[in-house]
Amino acid sequence: MSDSDAALSNDELLDVAVEAASDAAQIVDEAIGGRGSLVWKQKGESDFVTKVDTDSETAIVKCIRSHFPDAVIIGEELSPTTEIGRTGLAFVVDPLDGTTNFLHGFPEYAVSIAAVRDGELVAAVVRSLTRPEIFTAVKDGGAFVNGEPINVSTQTEPYRSLIGTGFPFKRHDLLEKYARLAPLPVDSAQKEVRETESVTFPAMIENLKKYHEKLLSEDVIDLEVARDMANLSTP
Repeated sequence: MSDSDAALSNDELLDVAVEAASDAAQIVDEAIGGRGSLVWKQKGESDFVTKVDTDSETAIVKCIRSHFPDAVIIGEELSPTTEIGRTGLAFVVDPLDGTTNFLHGFPEYAVSIAAVRDGELVAAVVRSLTRPEIFTAVKDGGAFVNGEPINVSTQTEPYRSLIGTGFPFKRHDLLEKYARLAPLPVDSAQKEVRETESVTFPAMIENLKKYHEKLLSEDVIDLEVARDMANLSTP
């Protein structure tokens, strides 16, 4: 990492991530009309990739490289095995989170980008591609949607609560463990549980995450929301 990169604030890194997510959103939006003719390539169980994913990631990489030529980029489609070092600047990218939803026209998919400095998550953006919402967070700076702070509910009664969750649909061997560990009070005291196929939005919309596959950008935003939750008083 150059001296100039090291001097950048977390907010400046976030600005680049937001710019890159905007470029990717344009690629995905332009592909909506032709998604019926896209070729699905299967990476794993219930895990698909298309040209839209790779084109989106290419646009993100181009944008980041224009600002930070030496940054490490870990992309889900083009460079998934690249490792984050303990020093230097890195970006972690999911160019189309919710590919299956996109292919079926189900309106839950997004672009997700996280910035890592010296091995530590410092900024992230999740840009919805189906609604005018951009979720952002910087380390120790809170989480926001469209520039407005994300606040968790002040409800302390379980029967009034709303739980957002995800399920390990790619790892059937984890289903039993999930069912045993996930503290979901799905009984007469708790009727409201929400789950979507997108990895990102259970965390963003419901403002909490129980257990599912990790994306680094989610973790930054969830961490800031969790700090808010920790400040809630309980009876």
